[in-house]
Amino acid sequence: MKSVHAPGKGTLAVPLFALAMACSHTPTPTGPVPSSETLIPLVEAQAQKAEPAGQLVAPHYLSATTEEDGRTDWNLPLQEGQCYTFSGIGGQGVKQLYLYLWDQAEKRVATEKPERPAVTLRYCPDVSGTYHLQAKTGEGFGPLAVGVYSVLAPPKAAPPPPPPPPVPVDLSGIIDSQAAAAAPGAVRVGDYFRGTAKSGNDRSDWFTVLEPGRCYWFIGAGGPGVKELYLYLWNPTLQRVSDNRANTSVSMMGHCPTVPGMYKIEAKVNSGKGDYQVGVYMR
Repeated sequence: MKSVHAPGKGTLAVPLFALAMACSHTPTPTGPVPSSETLIPLVEAQAQKAEPAGQLVAPHYLSATTEEDGRTDWNLPLQEGQCYTFSGIGGQGVKQLYLYLWDQAEKRVATEKPERPAVTLRYCPDVSGTYHLQAKTGEGFGPLAVGVYSVLAPPKAAPPPPPPPPVPVDLSGIIDSQAAAAAPGAVRVGDYFRGTAKSGNDRSDWFTVLEPGRCYWFIGAGGPGVKELYLYLWNPTLQRVSDNRANTSVSMMGHCPTVPGMYKIEAKVNSGKGDYQVGVYMR
């Protein structure tokens, strides 16, 4: 159950929650329990061991619980660029002392629940503001004291450099090289056909005029994200006359037409995604 206390030896603590948040059967103390003050040297020694350079940022927070699971809450300002060590000690009768910390949105950002009456909690806030600290006795009850100490936070690591831009792939050069090897002396007909696949099974259709008495090579190449590129060719009556379902990003098919007219070329990215091109060569 929650009870509200002010820190001992000063008035720097910010009032916490409305008294309505405290459970009715938990007595509301009128001030620090005197025996809590005797715990301050132990709080200091524990903080010195945990963070030798730490500086006390406010008077010690003193309280006492009168039943197991008793708790006390405080609001305190924390600053970005500092790291804080919260040192808590439970006195006679306290067997377990827990510390919890919530941010401005009441999201718990740190917890320490040791099986002993001595506890330290460390937190380095990313945002300055008022935080909510709670001390809670697990097993047992009695006096407790908490000190808050700060040091400069270590410098933040520099963000990693952005990845280098991808090296452009010369798809036209790949296609021309394939044509030179497969059909020496062939010349390209028109410009390259270009497409982009956003996912597998994307396809593009183009049309070109073919003439009898010549042979044609249709060569396609995909960028780094294209894994399988298929090519198909239909004649003017939409009969498939050639295809190549390659399991690589480079695909090639050939055809020597006997019927003149407008032929349909289809490129399909069966696996992967990215840019691709198709060139038509004639000899």
